[in-house]
Amino acid sequence: MPRLPVLLLVSLLFVWGAAPLCAEVDEATLMQLEQRLQAMDRALEEAALGGSASLGGLWREGMRYREQAQGCVQGGQQALAESEADLQVLGEPSGHESLQVLAKRTELKARKGEISARLDRCRLIVLRSSELAERAAALRDSSLTRHLSERRSPIWVVLGDGLWMLPRDTVNLPQYLLDEGGLGELGQHQRATLLFLALFGLLFGWLLRPLVAPHHGLPDDPASGPWLSYGLRLCLARRLPALLLLGLPGLYLAFGNGPTLTLPMVAEVAVALAGALATGCLLRALLGPCGELRINPYLDERVALRLRRLTLPLLWLLMGGYLLFYSGLAGALAPASEQLVRAIYTPLLLLNLLLLFVQLGALLPLMATARLRVVFALLLVGILFTEWLGYLNLAQFLFVAFSGSLLVLGATLFLSNQLDETLDGLDEGRLKWHQRLRSILAIAPGKGFHGRLMIRLVVTILLWGGAVLLISRFWGLSGRGSELLFSYLFDGFALGSLTVVPTKLLLAVVVMLLISAATRSFKRQLERRWLRYTNLDRGAREATVTLSGYLGNGIAVLVALTVAGVEFSHLAIIAGALSVGIGFGLQNVVNNFVSGLILLFERPVRTGDWIVVGGTEGYVRQISIRSTIIQTFDRADVIVPNSELISGQVTNWMLRDQFGRAKVPIGVAYGSDTQKVKQILLKVAMSHPGVVIDGSMSPPWVLFRGFGDSALDFELRCYISNVDNRLTIISDLNFAIDDAFRAEGIEIPFPQRDVHVRSMPGGF
Repeated sequence: MPRLPVLLLVSLLFVWGAAPLCAEVDEATLMQLEQRLQAMDRALEEAALGGSASLGGLWREGMRYREQAQGCVQGGQQALAESEADLQVLGEPSGHESLQVLAKRTELKARKGEISARLDRCRLIVLRSSELAERAAALRDSSLTRHLSERRSPIWVVLGDGLWMLPRDTVNLPQYLLDEGGLGELGQHQRATLLFLALFGLLFGWLLRPLVAPHHGLPDDPASGPWLSYGLRLCLARRLPALLLLGLPGLYLAFGNGPTLTLPMVAEVAVALAGALATGCLLRALLGPCGELRINPYLDERVALRLRRLTLPLLWLLMGGYLLFYSGLAGALAPASEQLVRAIYTPLLLLNLLLLFVQLGALLPLMATARLRVVFALLLVGILFTEWLGYLNLAQFLFVAFSGSLLVLGATLFLSNQLDETLDGLDEGRLKWHQRLRSILAIAPGKGFHGRLMIRLVVTILLWGGAVLLISRFWGLSGRGSELLFSYLFDGFALGSLTVVPTKLLLAVVVMLLISAATRSFKRQLERRWLRYTNLDRGAREATVTLSGYLGNGIAVLVALTVAGVEFSHLAIIAGALSVGIGFGLQNVVNNFVSGLILLFERPVRTGDWIVVGGTEGYVRQISIRSTIIQTFDRADVIVPNSELISGQVTNWMLRDQFGRAKVPIGVAYGSDTQKVKQILLKVAMSHPGVVIDGSMSPPWVLFRGFGDSALDFELRCYISNVDNRLTIISDLNFAIDDAFRAEGIEIPFPQRDVHVRSMPGGF
């Protein structure tokens, strides 16, 4: 049985069943929580006075304490209920209680008091942690507001100060690298190690190029071959010496354990350059060309070239901005020089983004509308003017949020498009890995993937739901907003008297899909392997496979309803509604359903049988729970309700065995030797291999049916071993009889009619 659906199903059920249990919290844990809340209170007071505490971390810490305290409350309530139940078992106190009952009552009351006191402390911790989390969220919001509203010098002031300071900072940059970068602090051993790693990376990368480079050309049809891996290996082989030359020394400087290795800036620069080179290789492989690499087969050639010309400069712009403003190199520039560089850098970056967005309109129809391009351009211009007015933090926040949102939207659209192509390819079995996956999921050749729509729905909801969450985080969604959003997702919301939990609904759909996939795999193995080694006939095997499929799908529905949180007590209402519906308009549906069960268990009709139902004659191709498909001899599929097969008259030529009887009528001319005709007919029947002559059935015989108008009427009757060949055997016998009669001179007469012409009055 294929393991993939089963493993996924077991993993999901394990995660679903591994809900956190509520238990009592001991005294030490309560004291620790109280102490942590006191420390959190002091940290919030320091943050309110301008401290450097992480307000987001404090909010998450308070929420974690609240969850622990809520677990304590739930466990305490459960323990208190158990204690009260034990006291109720003892009953009301009386003056005739034994010492043992009195001691037990006293013990239970003391236990109840301890639990009540601990429960009160847990409830107090819940309230206290909620208050502190609210304070942290409020301080975070106010701090973010102050940070975004902070204003520095506008562009007209920066131009005056920066143009005077920037040349001096540029001249002093090499000395700054030597002093602050720490290159002069390296010992002889560290310098030798860096030099060795640089030379080793360069040499090793050069020697490794033939192994990384592809050893075969790209196929004639790139869409059917591994064009991405081919291009990535080709580009990576060309950049490998430079990657190792920068990467190995950078990693050594960043993670080395030497006593003087305090050079994060140098390591940052080296690793950033190596990362930019690696990302450039990926972009070249995606958009091409890279030497002999052809254009991406899924992109238009001109669009791919334009995207490459825009994305590669954007990559180096982003890398340069990171080094200039966020790495250790930022300290080399005075504030006026840094703001001037940003004033020059920002328009270049935003212009590149605008051109890239316009070019993406050729790929994504959503971005091709003129209104969206105008809005995009206005937003970029707004960010630019915000920075030029001196609101650098606000401009940076808007740029990060805007670019991050675009990146998330682009990635989501790309993944959604890939999902559609993958599901369509899986439905049709286009590529080899599609065919392998179809085999794992037990999808028969030529059949569609029935779970495609449900999988597309679930994955689309997850993709766009995650995109909304990420975008909201980019735009500064507060902790309270996140908590509210997650409470809607995981705790649900009320619709009247019904509570809807979106995550449970999605999990229920996923579980149902996995159980259905596991059921199909089980049916396939049951039909192809396990039942072949039993003594069951074909009909019994098919009935077993069909019933196992219905049983698996029923289990899938029940488990999905359980995961979704549906209470089975509510199913009584549904059952009542169904009974009313059955009484008024669903009699035929239920009748066919019950008839299908009778057909599967009693098996008066099986798949492959030759049957006659009313005016329909043919072979049974499929028996389902509602109807049966009969394929006529003209290869027309006739869908017959199961109730007609149970309540009506059905002729089954193959119910007990494959034997049947063939009747061949024949007429000979008057005056023919009747005994000779009989011998010829018996000889012809005995010589045919399809006629039964081994004694298991009656031997062939000839009947002299009577004297006809033009011939003596005979009929040859014989049993045949396979009724499927009945018409073919009758045809063969007719051919043989005609040949034998011709050889023996026996005439088969034409019909004869005597015509009498009477004279009509008037001379006619």
